[in-house]
Amino acid sequence: MFSRSAFLKLAGAAGLAAGLQACKRKQPTPQAQEQGAETPLAPLPTASPPATGAPVAAAPTAFPSATPPEPVTLQHWDLGGSQGEWFAQEIKLFQNAYPWVNIVRSPQKEMSQALNVAFAGGRLPDCYLEGPALAAQQAAKKFFCRPLSVYADFEDFKNSFPRPALDFVPLSNQFDDKTYSAPREARSGWSNQLFINLDVLRAARLDPERLPATDSELIETARAVFKNSRGSVYGYANGFATVWMNALFEWQGARSYKVGGYDWRSGKSSYSSNPNFQKMLEMMATLAKEGLVLPEARSGDEATLRASFAEGKVAIIHGGMWNVNDWKQSHPNFTNYTILPPLLLGEEAEFTYYTPPGLTGTPIFIGAHSKHPEEAWLWFKWLHHRNAGERWVKSGSGFSIFPQNNRADFFTDLAWKDYTRLFAGLSHVEPQPGIRNPDCSKVKAKRAEPDFAALGWEVFSGALPRGGIASALEKLAAAADANWQTALTKAQKDGAKIEAGDFIFSDWQPLEDYVTMTA
Repeated sequence: MFSRSAFLKLAGAAGLAAGLQACKRKQPTPQAQEQGAETPLAPLPTASPPATGAPVAAAPTAFPSATPPEPVTLQHWDLGGSQGEWFAQEIKLFQNAYPWVNIVRSPQKEMSQALNVAFAGGRLPDCYLEGPALAAQQAAKKFFCRPLSVYADFEDFKNSFPRPALDFVPLSNQFDDKTYSAPREARSGWSNQLFINLDVLRAARLDPERLPATDSELIETARAVFKNSRGSVYGYANGFATVWMNALFEWQGARSYKVGGYDWRSGKSSYSSNPNFQKMLEMMATLAKEGLVLPEARSGDEATLRASFAEGKVAIIHGGMWNVNDWKQSHPNFTNYTILPPLLLGEEAEFTYYTPPGLTGTPIFIGAHSKHPEEAWLWFKWLHHRNAGERWVKSGSGFSIFPQNNRADFFTDLAWKDYTRLFAGLSHVEPQPGIRNPDCSKVKAKRAEPDFAALGWEVFSGALPRGGIASALEKLAAAADANWQTALTKAQKDGAKIEAGDFIFSDWQPLEDYVTMTA
């Protein structure tokens, strides 16, 4: 067990990195934002982010002259929802700074369809959102968007980001040596956590300050919850009927490897060589055998499990940080919960969550039909500036690409505060073979069956006994390697100029960001 208060105090100290290493773990309801007019902002001058709270130099307006610029109207499309409030706020602040630019905001529920219609009629908006990140490539190929690299100050803009080598990369936001978008949101492991209901712990006479830190401690907690509730509350739940929820279960086992079991250093599957996959399945075997898993986990979807958790029927579930806003809507009085850092699966093993370089979240583009490309660029830069990123965090919309914006004191929700403190260094960038050799993207390996999610279900249902787990993982690893080799051979026969070594990165350090160099 670890003490939550002691751990958070340590995480919030100045020596965060050193403290987390010593613990062998690496690791927003909004505050009011003053709506006064801001001065126009220039891009940050260097790639190294200034210290938190450091002033950002103001710049003159984009068109300094003796006569005021002619009025301009920009069309802006976004996806609406809770994040739409942030865009509306930014429009007001931007127009205070650049009063000759009027921005008309139009939320689109079906963005792709709306863009196709607009493109066919030659009426694309000046700026728009489209996701996921692969939309950058699609938009560039369809000529939906204007390259950013045509602007004279693009290099200054690019160098204003914390890690340009990781923020602007081929196959993400660069195509044919042109850049089409930029990241706003942080690379983070926010999409996979373990949530724990603190009221359930108290009702089970457990100390909510002492949270389980290992697989064995999670089992002990689940036992205590079930026993002390006389079988009315369960210790754990995972949506075995849901592919996404099963991916969360595998993520806990992957540790410092890819989900999918691939080890970049050897080019082989790690399902059998990485002991943590087996430990996750063995933990599930114990939980299932002792009846500690919520019965609804057999068929319930993620929404069902979220509701069961909020209603005190289960102590611990998997989920993403979007659960916080979902509970505000479905169970507004439910607030006494937090998140667990990744389990130490029987030993003090390091953990990380992998994300690709380049774009994160939903990217913004400048429309190819814009009649006011300079003003559109001014608006685009505004949305990607560090100050706008700080307001993004305070609004509860997510995390900023600028690390100094992601401060615990910007949040009021307990879960978000804990997330910022515990998971600050959790996410890392893994190698990208397609950057080194574009033909690597032509290898399309089939997923091995039964996959790890299926094995988890088999263990939970009793079809796979505890003694057969190791053998099942060996078969899964062998099948994964065979499928990959088959896909590689097919791609080579189809003309791809690749070899197995293109997928091996012997210098990869699992707990460091990897910058993949082009060939």
